[in-house]
Amino acid sequence: MFYIMGLVEGRTFWNGALPDIARPERRVLYAAMIETLARLPGLDPAAVNEGASILEKRIAARASDIEVMTRNRLTREDSRERTTQRLLAAAQKLIAKKGLSATTLEDIAEEAGYTRGAFYSNFAGKHDLFIELLRRDQVQTLAQLPPLRDDSLPIDVILKRAREFLGRSYRTNEAFMVWTEARLLAARDAKFRAKFKAMLTEERAQIDTVVEYLFQRLGTTPPLPAPAIVMGLTSLFEGLRLSMLSASAGVTDEEAESVLLLFMDSLLQEAACTPKAVAAEPSPGAPLANALD
Repeated sequence: MFYIMGLVEGRTFWNGALPDIARPERRVLYAAMIETLARLPGLDPAAVNEGASILEKRIAARASDIEVMTRNRLTREDSRERTTQRLLAAAQKLIAKKGLSATTLEDIAEEAGYTRGAFYSNFAGKHDLFIELLRRDQVQTLAQLPPLRDDSLPIDVILKRAREFLGRSYRTNEAFMVWTEARLLAARDAKFRAKFKAMLTEERAQIDTVVEYLFQRLGTTPPLPAPAIVMGLTSLFEGLRLSMLSASAGVTDEEAESVLLLFMDSLLQEAACTPKAVAAEPSPGAPLANALD
């Protein structure tokens, strides 16, 4: 038994009174223990066999962690981060497939190959994990913005990068479904809405800056304020993705993606064709407008 306990993610408590555990967490641990004990009389052979498979998955995951820790001498913080990443990856997969409300923390822990205790060792609850999942995806998105503001590159290269960024964003289905779940939750839950709005405000502020930079490099002012352009592009993006995932109506992914690019290209093309924009930064090769072709 103790061999298995050593391989399963979580903590081992030798004193059942849990004197070193804070009262709120102690309550959660006791509730989990009681719940587990209450389930024992109802077990049947089929469930036991299924449980054995789950345990094998957990042991395999833990054994993998131990192997990596031995090879790389991971610190406790590194091991915790590895567990967190697996839980987040499992959550993204399940939430995208089943929806947030239909995904339980037990589902997430099982998919990741961990126990319920391991889940609570990393997150206070499902919504806490959900916020962290959104935050990390947002960090990855914002990390792609600095290359779109590089004064050392010609404008046609910058515009090409902007189009590639938009295309990559369009093709990430799981992340899109997770953010769609977040929008639905924000529409219904005022407490979550405040956190979600704060996240979007930060993200849009940085994207607004990129839009303003692009028009500055073109030597003209945008036809609309940058926040309005970003809102329009975001709404078109999300509407197209949702339509394609629910009912494509015979439109291919490539055609839907082209609609997004057409929206962006039309705005920039209009600016690029003005005499002021051409005079501000002539293209090193072909005319500036050709960079959008």
